[in-house]
Amino acid sequence: MQTFENHRDLVEKIADLLKQYDTEEPEYVTSKGTKYLRGIGPFAETPLIRELGERLTQNGFITEVKQHPDLVIQRHWGIEFKLARPFGNNGREDEHWSKNLTHPYKGSMSLIGDALTLTSMDLPRKFVFAIGYEHDPPKISLEPLFRSFELIAEQVMGLELGPRVEVTRAELVHPVHQILRCASWEVLASVDTNPFDVVRRSD
Repeated sequence: MQTFENHRDLVEKIADLLKQYDTEEPEYVTSKGTKYLRGIGPFAETPLIRELGERLTQNGFITEVKQHPDLVIQRHWGIEFKLARPFGNNGREDEHWSKNLTHPYKGSMSLIGDALTLTSMDLPRKFVFAIGYEHDPPKISLEPLFRSFELIAEQVMGLELGPRVEVTRAELVHPVHQILRCASWEVLASVDTNPFDVVRRSD
Protein backbone atom coordinates (compact mmCIF):
# COMPACT_ATOMS: atom_id res chain seq x y z
CA MET A 1 0.00 0.00 0.00
CA GLN A 2 1.37 3.41 -1.02
CA THR A 3 1.30 6.52 1.14
CA PHE A 4 2.41 10.15 1.00
CA GLU A 5 5.26 11.52 3.07
CA ASN A 6 3.98 15.10 3.08
CA HIS A 7 1.81 17.68 1.31
CA ARG A 8 4.35 18.31 -1.48
CA ASP A 9 4.58 14.60 -2.15
CA LEU A 10 0.79 14.56 -2.62
CA VAL A 11 0.79 17.52 -5.03
CA GLU A 12 3.73 16.18 -7.04
CA LYS A 13 2.03 12.81 -7.46
CA ILE A 14 -1.25 14.32 -8.62
CA ALA A 15 0.57 16.59 -11.08
CA ASP A 16 2.54 13.62 -12.43
CA LEU A 17 -0.62 11.55 -12.95
CA LEU A 18 -2.41 14.41 -14.69
CA LYS A 19 0.59 15.00 -16.95
CA GLN A 20 0.76 11.28 -17.72
CA TYR A 21 -2.92 11.26 -18.67
CA ASP A 22 -2.37 14.29 -20.90
CA THR A 23 0.41 12.53 -22.86
CA GLU A 24 -2.17 9.90 -23.85
CA GLU A 25 -4.05 12.69 -25.68
CA PRO A 26 -7.48 12.00 -24.15
CA GLU A 27 -10.49 13.53 -25.86
CA TYR A 28 -13.24 15.01 -23.72
CA VAL A 29 -16.72 14.34 -25.09
CA THR A 30 -19.77 15.71 -23.27
CA SER A 31 -22.96 13.75 -22.64
CA LYS A 32 -24.48 15.63 -25.58
CA GLY A 33 -21.70 14.47 -27.88
CA THR A 34 -19.71 17.71 -28.06
CA LYS A 35 -16.05 16.94 -28.70
CA TYR A 36 -13.15 19.06 -27.51
CA LEU A 37 -9.54 19.26 -28.63
CA ARG A 38 -7.32 16.56 -27.19
CA GLY A 39 -5.63 16.95 -23.82
CA ILE A 40 -6.74 17.24 -20.20
CA GLY A 41 -7.28 21.01 -20.40
CA PRO A 42 -10.92 20.96 -21.62
CA PHE A 43 -12.09 18.22 -19.21
CA ALA A 44 -14.82 19.04 -16.71
CA GLU A 45 -13.96 18.58 -13.05
CA THR A 46 -15.97 15.41 -12.39
CA PRO A 47 -14.56 13.17 -15.15
CA LEU A 48 -11.04 14.47 -14.55
CA ILE A 49 -11.15 13.68 -10.82
CA ARG A 50 -12.70 10.29 -11.54
CA GLU A 51 -9.79 9.49 -13.85
CA LEU A 52 -7.31 10.76 -11.26
CA GLY A 53 -8.88 8.53 -8.61
CA GLU A 54 -8.58 5.49 -10.86
CA ARG A 55 -4.93 6.22 -11.55
CA LEU A 56 -4.15 6.67 -7.86
CA THR A 57 -5.78 3.31 -7.19
CA GLN A 58 -3.69 1.72 -9.94
CA ASN A 59 -0.62 3.15 -8.22
CA GLY A 60 -1.44 1.41 -4.95
CA PHE A 61 -3.36 4.12 -3.07
CA ILE A 62 -6.67 3.45 -1.33
CA THR A 63 -8.87 6.03 -3.05
CA GLU A 64 -12.51 7.06 -2.84
CA VAL A 65 -14.10 9.48 -5.32
CA LYS A 66 -17.03 11.19 -3.60
CA GLN A 67 -19.25 14.25 -3.79
CA HIS A 68 -17.79 15.86 -0.65
CA PRO A 69 -14.88 15.86 -0.47
CA ASP A 70 -14.07 15.08 -4.10
CA LEU A 71 -11.32 12.64 -3.21
CA VAL A 72 -10.31 10.74 -0.07
CA ILE A 73 -6.92 9.02 -0.15
CA GLN A 74 -5.85 6.36 2.37
CA ARG A 75 -8.93 7.34 4.45
CA HIS A 76 -6.71 10.17 5.69
CA TRP A 77 -6.33 12.89 3.04
CA GLY A 78 -9.56 14.66 2.03
CA ILE A 79 -9.26 16.90 -1.03
CA GLU A 80 -11.64 19.32 -2.76
CA PHE A 81 -10.70 20.32 -6.31
CA LYS A 82 -11.53 23.25 -8.55
CA LEU A 83 -10.43 24.15 -12.09
CA ALA A 84 -8.78 27.50 -12.88
CA ARG A 85 -9.02 27.99 -16.63
CA PRO A 86 -8.92 31.57 -18.01
CA PHE A 87 -9.48 30.50 -21.61
CA GLY A 88 -11.89 28.09 -23.24
CA ASN A 89 -11.16 25.27 -25.66
CA ASN A 90 -11.54 27.74 -28.55
CA GLY A 91 -8.99 30.18 -27.14
CA ARG A 92 -11.51 32.83 -26.08
CA GLU A 93 -11.28 34.30 -22.59
CA ASP A 94 -13.95 33.09 -20.17
CA GLU A 95 -15.38 36.19 -18.49
CA HIS A 96 -16.34 34.33 -15.28
CA TRP A 97 -13.41 31.94 -15.00
CA SER A 98 -12.14 33.17 -11.61
CA LYS A 99 -15.37 32.47 -9.70
CA ASN A 100 -14.33 28.84 -9.17
CA LEU A 101 -11.91 29.96 -6.49
CA THR A 102 -13.17 33.18 -4.94
CA HIS A 103 -16.93 33.26 -4.24
CA PRO A 104 -16.77 34.10 -0.51
CA TYR A 105 -19.56 32.32 1.28
CA LYS A 106 -20.28 28.92 2.79
CA GLY A 107 -22.29 26.72 0.47
CA SER A 108 -20.85 28.29 -2.69
CA MET A 109 -19.31 26.05 -5.34
CA SER A 110 -15.98 27.89 -5.11
CA LEU A 111 -12.76 26.69 -3.51
CA ILE A 112 -13.49 29.03 -0.58
CA GLY A 113 -16.90 27.38 -0.13
CA ASP A 114 -15.18 23.99 -0.26
CA ALA A 115 -12.63 25.04 2.36
CA LEU A 116 -15.38 26.20 4.71
CA THR A 117 -17.20 22.88 4.24
CA LEU A 118 -14.03 20.90 4.90
CA THR A 119 -13.60 22.47 8.35
CA SER A 120 -16.62 20.54 9.63
CA MET A 121 -15.55 17.17 8.18
CA ASP A 122 -14.05 14.43 10.33
CA LEU A 123 -10.85 13.77 8.40
CA PRO A 124 -7.26 13.79 9.72
CA ARG A 125 -6.01 16.14 6.98
CA LYS A 126 -8.00 18.38 4.62
CA PHE A 127 -6.87 20.15 1.46
CA VAL A 128 -8.18 22.38 -1.28
CA PHE A 129 -6.56 21.97 -4.68
CA ALA A 130 -6.63 24.16 -7.79
CA ILE A 131 -5.91 22.55 -11.15
CA GLY A 132 -4.95 25.49 -13.35
CA TYR A 133 -3.95 26.02 -16.97
CA GLU A 134 -1.94 28.75 -18.68
CA HIS A 135 -0.43 29.50 -22.07
CA ASP A 136 3.35 29.28 -22.39
CA PRO A 137 4.16 32.11 -21.71
CA PRO A 138 0.95 33.04 -19.84
CA LYS A 139 -1.52 35.39 -21.49
CA ILE A 140 -3.37 35.58 -18.16
CA SER A 141 -1.33 34.56 -15.13
CA LEU A 142 -3.00 32.48 -12.41
CA GLU A 143 -0.86 34.10 -9.71
CA PRO A 144 -3.25 37.02 -8.97
CA LEU A 145 -6.12 34.54 -8.62
CA PHE A 146 -4.19 32.29 -6.23
CA ARG A 147 -3.18 35.30 -4.12
CA SER A 148 -6.77 36.58 -4.13
CA PHE A 149 -7.97 33.19 -2.91
CA GLU A 150 -5.46 33.28 -0.06
CA LEU A 151 -6.37 36.84 0.91
CA ILE A 152 -10.13 36.27 0.90
CA ALA A 153 -9.93 32.89 2.61
CA GLU A 154 -7.70 34.04 5.44
CA GLN A 155 -8.39 37.74 5.98
CA VAL A 156 -12.09 37.88 5.08
CA MET A 157 -13.49 34.42 5.76
CA GLY A 158 -11.31 33.60 8.78
CA LEU A 159 -9.83 30.38 7.44
CA GLU A 160 -6.44 29.19 8.61
CA LEU A 161 -4.55 27.75 5.67
CA GLY A 162 -1.18 26.09 5.45
CA PRO A 163 1.39 27.47 3.00
CA ARG A 164 0.66 27.07 -0.68
CA VAL A 165 2.31 24.04 -2.30
CA GLU A 166 2.56 24.48 -6.05
CA VAL A 167 4.10 22.53 -8.92
CA THR A 168 3.93 22.95 -12.70
CA ARG A 169 4.09 20.58 -15.64
CA ALA A 170 4.85 21.92 -19.12
CA GLU A 171 4.19 20.93 -22.72
CA LEU A 172 0.59 19.79 -22.44
CA VAL A 173 -0.89 18.70 -25.78
CA HIS A 174 -3.75 21.23 -25.95
CA PRO A 175 -2.94 24.40 -27.98
CA VAL A 176 -4.55 26.69 -25.35
CA HIS A 177 -4.06 24.82 -22.05
CA GLN A 178 -0.29 24.45 -22.40
CA ILE A 179 0.96 24.63 -18.81
CA LEU A 180 -0.48 22.73 -15.84
CA ARG A 181 -0.29 24.58 -12.51
CA CYS A 182 -1.30 22.56 -9.46
CA ALA A 183 -1.71 24.63 -6.29
CA SER A 184 -2.89 23.23 -2.97
CA TRP A 185 -3.46 24.50 0.56
CA GLU A 186 -4.08 22.53 3.74
CA VAL A 187 -7.19 23.69 5.58
CA LEU A 188 -6.13 23.87 9.22
CA ALA A 189 -9.00 25.61 10.99
CA SER A 190 -11.85 28.06 10.67
CA VAL A 191 -12.29 31.12 12.84
CA ASP A 192 -15.88 32.07 13.60
CA THR A 193 -15.68 35.37 11.77
CA ASN A 194 -18.38 37.49 10.20
CA PRO A 195 -17.11 37.92 6.61
CA PHE A 196 -18.42 41.49 6.58
CA ASP A 197 -16.78 42.44 9.88
CA VAL A 198 -13.83 44.20 8.24
CA VAL A 199 -12.13 47.48 8.90
CA ARG A 200 -13.85 50.21 6.93
CA ARG A 201 -12.34 53.56 6.02
CA SER A 202 -13.87 56.37 8.02
CA ASP A 203 -15.57 59.15 6.06
